[in-house]
Amino acid sequence: MVEAFAPYFLQMIGSLNDANQICRSIDMCYSSGGVHMLGGHKCTFGPTYWCHTIAHAESCKATHFCKNKATVS
Repeated sequence: MVEAFAPYFLQMIGSLNDANQICRSIDMCYSSGGVHMLGGHKCTFGPTYWCHTIAHAESCKATHFCKNKATVS
């Protein structure tokens, strides 16, 4: 898991201003209202999902990551 997500987290740390922006962008913020289902948002599936197609990369805001990894189909 660390190998899959570490590059994305490092990229986000450099481009986002604070921890709240990072947790919102990966859909991992704690919310007191309701149940948070892991995987409830497809962008939490990780690089395999993000980089499967350019549409996935764009919707998950991972285009730069996927292009750098040269894995976008």
